[in-house]
Amino acid sequence: MAQINNNPARIFAVQFLYQLFLKENSSLKDSFENKTLNQSDFTDLISDFLTTYLEPDQEHPDSTIHPSQLNYGKKILDYLLENYEGLSSTLDKNIESSLDSLTPFDRSALLIGIAEINSELAPFQVVTNEMVNICKTYGSESSPRFINGVLDGIAKSSASS
Repeated sequence: MAQINNNPARIFAVQFLYQLFLKENSSLKDSFENKTLNQSDFTDLISDFLTTYLEPDQEHPDSTIHPSQLNYGKKILDYLLENYEGLSSTLDKNIESSLDSLTPFDRSALLIGIAEINSELAPFQVVTNEMVNICKTYGSESSPRFINGVLDGIAKSSASS
């Protein structure tokens, strides 16, 4: 049986979270962070985002995602919604600044990465490598190194506890 490439699922999840953290979505971001966003509304947001995600445009001319990849991305996002407080606390302890001071992209990539690692959907080495590759495409010049360092540090501290 062939291994499914879950990288499109990770890209989808990072881009979904990124758009959630943009300034114009501040009330939506607050409801997500404060756990006042219920699962049904969250599922609706994912479905709405999927519709626009699949429409080709200049920035995303080939945004496609297989149903199994979409399901994998939703698993990561659902885990993040359910465990946001603990995941954001873990990240806060492993970065020099606050989570709120990160760019929306770096924040999204870190949260998706740590959610996937903690949910045990994939080994941390795989997740870290894939997140670094996503950062090379969508992040700033410093994003790949930063994301690699933080995720690696979290994995090492988890292994020693």
